[in-house]
Amino acid sequence: YGRECADTAQALAAVDELADRGAAVIKISLAGGPRLSDETLAAVVERTHARGLKVIAHTLGDAEAAQAAALGVDALAHTPLEPLAAATIAALKDRAVITTLHAFGAGDGAIANLAALREAGATILYGTDLGNSTTPGIDALEVAAMTEAGMDGAAILDALTAAPATFWGLPHGRVEVGAPASLLILSGDPEAEPLHLSAPEAVYLSGARIDGGRRGR
Repeated sequence: YGRECADTAQALAAVDELADRGAAVIKISLAGGPRLSDETLAAVVERTHARGLKVIAHTLGDAEAAQAAALGVDALAHTPLEPLAAATIAALKDRAVITTLHAFGAGDGAIANLAALREAGATILYGTDLGNSTTPGIDALEVAAMTEAGMDGAAILDALTAAPATFWGLPHGRVEVGAPASLLILSGDPEAEPLHLSAPEAVYLSGARIDGGRRGR
C-alpha cells in the first residue's frame, strides 16, 4: 500500500497529486524493501513542505530515525524499536513521534526510546497504527505502555488531545469557547487514572453523540 516511484520526477508528481486531492500528510518509508534515493527523499520533503503539508516517516531503527531527522521530516510514524543513539535522540528533540507501542509489541526498547525522546523534548502524539493494531477507540494497552514510558496522566491526556491538535493545525483538542464540541465523557479523572480514557461513557463528535455505550477496559 503506497506509491512506487521510479525517480524524483515521479515522486514529486505523486506529492502534488495527493496534495491536490486533499491529503493532509505525506508518509515516506525509510525501512525495508525498495527505497527512494536520498536525493529523491530530500526533494519529496521539500515539495511536501512547499505544499503546506506535514511529512512523517516510517522508521523502526536508529539509522532510519537519524536519516528522518536529517531529511527534515516533521514526525516519526512509530516509536523506533531499535535502541536510539544519543545523537539520534538529540536530532529529534524538536520533532514529534507517534507512539504505536502496542502495535509493535510494546517492547522494552521502544518504551525506553519513547521515554528518552520525550525527555529530550520531542512532542509525543498518541497513535495505534490502527489496521495493524485492531482496537478502535482509545486502546488501553497503548495507554498502559505510555505509562511504562514514564508518562503521567496529564502527559498522556495531552498526547491524545492538545498536542495532536496543535501539530496537525486542528481546532480540536481543547474544551473552550469556539472549539468543536468533540468530547469524551468519562466516569473518572484521566489525569489520576489514564485508563479511564479507554472506557468513555459517551463520545461526542462536533456536538453529536455517536457512542452511548460504555466499553470495557
